[in-house]
Amino acid sequence: MESETTGLSSDIETYFRIYFNHLGTFAWDKAKEFSEKEKQDFLPNPFQIALTSLAHQEKLYYSLAFLEQKSWFGRRDSHRTAYLSLEASLRNIQQKESRDSDQQHEQDSASTTMYAICVQLADFCSIRLSCIALYGQILKTLPSGSLDDICSEINKIIEVSMKLSSELIKPLQESLHDELNAVLSLLQSSQAISSWEYVNAVHNIQDVASTIAKWKPILAKNQGSSLTFRSGFFGFGEKSSSNPTSALCNWMEKFFNFLISKFTFYFYENLSNTTSSEEMKSALSKLSFDFVSKSLNLVKKYDAKNISLVMDTRDLFIGPTHGFTFTDPTDNPSLINPVQDFTALLSLPQSSSGDTFLFKSVLWTRMDELQPDKLLCNLSEDKKSTFFLTQIENKIYLVVTFNGQRSEKDAHLLSYFNEALQNLKLKRIASLLKPGSK
Repeated sequence: MESETTGLSSDIETYFRIYFNHLGTFAWDKAKEFSEKEKQDFLPNPFQIALTSLAHQEKLYYSLAFLEQKSWFGRRDSHRTAYLSLEASLRNIQQKESRDSDQQHEQDSASTTMYAICVQLADFCSIRLSCIALYGQILKTLPSGSLDDICSEINKIIEVSMKLSSELIKPLQESLHDELNAVLSLLQSSQAISSWEYVNAVHNIQDVASTIAKWKPILAKNQGSSLTFRSGFFGFGEKSSSNPTSALCNWMEKFFNFLISKFTFYFYENLSNTTSSEEMKSALSKLSFDFVSKSLNLVKKYDAKNISLVMDTRDLFIGPTHGFTFTDPTDNPSLINPVQDFTALLSLPQSSSGDTFLFKSVLWTRMDELQPDKLLCNLSEDKKSTFFLTQIENKIYLVVTFNGQRSEKDAHLLSYFNEALQNLKLKRIASLLKPGSK
């Protein structure tokens, strides 16, 4: 009898290892087929139905189908409802197994294993419901750029997910943790770039790169994608797979590409100081959107004098510095005049100190008028320069300087600003989160 029990325990563990290996490596169809065809006497029928349903729901989850716009007569939150129903079913199975074991006064190892898995999967469904709510929140909040609450929510979900401790469901747990940590790193990297924090931005970007590098080959194998894959900091230049089941990974990769492009623009002077001009040129050519070349093209073709990124450092303890330097956090020199409250993060091409002083003065004078998506035009007192200014972050501004007088209706200028703003702001990434977006 003991040998039979041991054999049964081994069978159930093997069954779960195969199923969760499929599920944790995005082979949802294989997991569904396995649970449907490999019927086991030691598993009650409701539990096998639950496993089949879970594989199907996971496939839908990774397709981001739950973010699609519903018609007025369509069922809303059908995916959320499916996970709620699945969780309730697993809780019922769990309670029945608990009652049965109480009546029998003992529980064999196979029943113990199934009970533990049932508990873990019910918890997993609850976590998935939190994830579905999270992406809905990201879709609504991302355009505003206020990410602190979302990051806090992700950390809470990660903490709850630590309850999924069974060795048998480890592949599923790992894919969940990879997903949550990657999304958290994407958001934190975006925050770091917007705050001009070089080290934090690089650290989080590398974390995301590791997850994408891990996921892409697995998806290529299990979802039939034939895409090649280049690893490295500037290595994500391929088009994303059109397979809808990998929509979540596609969105992560697009977000990653967006951050790399933005990072390269914001920290161009830092990167130029640490790489050769040929390496920098090669890196720019791989970007999904090359802000630097677009800016230099405006300067060259349309007689722009200077394009600058300027940061308002009035409320910061320390101002930003170029290169791999670390300033003393206790060092907070008093500022001599208001113009020193602004720091030029980037200047294309290198501007004279006179130009820098002028557009900083304009920023200070018209600060109350600057708003996101609003373009301001300012003619210098001597009418020798025209400044165009817009806000692209909470404390970062894009300034274009022309020689002489220029109209704010200039088609080339408006095209540059519209394209830059569209590709620098997070609302673009939020729109890509919707299924079918390109």
